[in-house]
This record gives sequence, structure tokens and C-alpha cells, in this order.
Amino acid sequence: MTELQQNPVEIIQILPKYVQALYSDGVLYFSGEVTIATESRKATLLNDINLIKEQLANLEKILG
Repeated sequence: MTELQQNPVEIIQILPKYVQALYSDGVLYFSGEVTIATESRKATLLNDINLIKEQLANLEKILG
């Protein structure tokens, strides 16, 4: 979902899912368990953050 979504309702509906992914991946990454807190998990966590930032930026553009 990297393209600009023009429908603000779709953005608002997808944001909680992205936040849930961020929460789940964050809890696992910061669990202190070396076998879970991997570089791959860190990359996933950073991707979650970027997805949320993108959607918020899209929503801001729409609200302009």
C-alpha cells in the first residue's frame, strides 16, 4: 500500500491494522529474547513505522 490512497475512509480503516502490526512486532522485538529480537524483526518494525507514516502523510495531504 505505498501508492497514495485518495479515499480518507480507507486510510482511517487501515491505520488501526498497521498500528496493531507495529504493536505486535514491537512487543516481540523488545521482548529481550535474542532468538526473537532479530535484524529481520527490526526491519519489519521499521517497515510498520514507515507504513503508518505514509498513511498519515497521505491523510494530511487529503485534508490539505
